[in-house]
Parts: sequence; structure tokens; C-alpha cells
Amino acid sequence: MNDSVSLDDYCQIESNNVRPSVPLKPNTIATSVHFYMGEFCSVGDLTTQGSSVGLPCNWTDTPILANHGATGNSAGHNVVRLHFDDLGHKPRWDKEPEVILEEAEPCDEEGCISPFGLTVDKYGRLFVSSDSTNEVFMVSRIYNQEAVKLLTDRANAEDDKEDSKEDGKEDKKDKEDDDEKDDESEEDSTGGGFVISDDEEEE
Repeated sequence: MNDSVSLDDYCQIESNNVRPSVPLKPNTIATSVHFYMGEFCSVGDLTTQGSSVGLPCNWTDTPILANHGATGNSAGHNVVRLHFDDLGHKPRWDKEPEVILEEAEPCDEEGCISPFGLTVDKYGRLFVSSDSTNEVFMVSRIYNQEAVKLLTDRANAEDDKEDSKEDGKEDKKDKEDDDEKDDESEEDSTGGGFVISDDEEEE
């Protein structure tokens, strides 16, 4: 590298640099990353709520980032989950990070939540520390003891609906087969589709 070579031009050449695994937005300043491994994970949605207080099971083996944010800038102070490909276990560049926790209103230099540390306890709850506000936040699912039953009933209802569709298709096919057999029987009774006229009988 010398003064005659532009650093920008040099870095644009793919062989001269290592492509980032995950592109981060300006002013985020990621301070911690935690790969959630599915501890006491929960299934459910906004309707059923969660089968436990743990984070969603479909977050398993994906990273959660604590973005500290830049001082004096209200943007970028948040905690996000990055989407990863299940098969290749590689980040999905085509999907925006899923925001878990962020500053709801524009904040000044001293009032901004500044996520710094991350940890998950044995119940699958996420704890986030904020150094500038000297706080610890807990993120968990709303537990509903009926969640699993509601999900099971919903799945069974969908299966029954699919079975009804299949039964309807089979009934329709059986009717078409019966109609086809009736047509064949009519043809057989008329000599294979030919009618003998009176003139031919007299000969």
C-alpha cells in the first residue's frame, strides 16, 4: 500500500478484504453478542401467548446483539435478533434484524438506554444491562398454561380441514368413476354403441 493507491479503491476489491458476516447499521456500536441456545424455550403467538416464559424456540442458535448506540445520538440504542439460515447456519442478509428492545422516544445524551451486556437464565429469560442509565431489563414471554392445548387444538382443526378437503376430492372422484361405469354399461347394452335397424334384421 502506498500513497498512489486509494484506500477506498483497494478495499472495494473483494480479494483484498474479508466480507463481514453481518452488516451493522451506523451508530449502533454493538457491545455484546449472545447466541441463544433454546434454554427453556417457548412456543406460541400473540393469540395463545407462550408455553413458558422463555424466548421463542425458533430463536434457537441465532445471535442476539446489544447495540449501545453512539453518545448524543438517539438512534441505534437497541437489542436485536439476527436472522440465520437454519441449514447453512449463515446470516440472512435479506432480512432486517428483529428488534427486541429499543428506545421508544427520541432521547438526549444522558437519558438514552444504552444496552451493554446480555445473558439468558435457566428459564430462557433475556437480561439486558444499560450502562448509561444503570438499569437491568428482563425480556420474557407471557406464560399461558393453556398455550400448548390451544396450539394443539388449532393444529388438529387444520388437519381436520385438510382431511375434509381430501375426502371431498375422493367422493368427487368416486362419483366420476361411477358415472363412467354407467356410461360404459349403456354402451354395452346397445351393442357397443351401434343400433341394429329394422332393415338389417329383415335381411
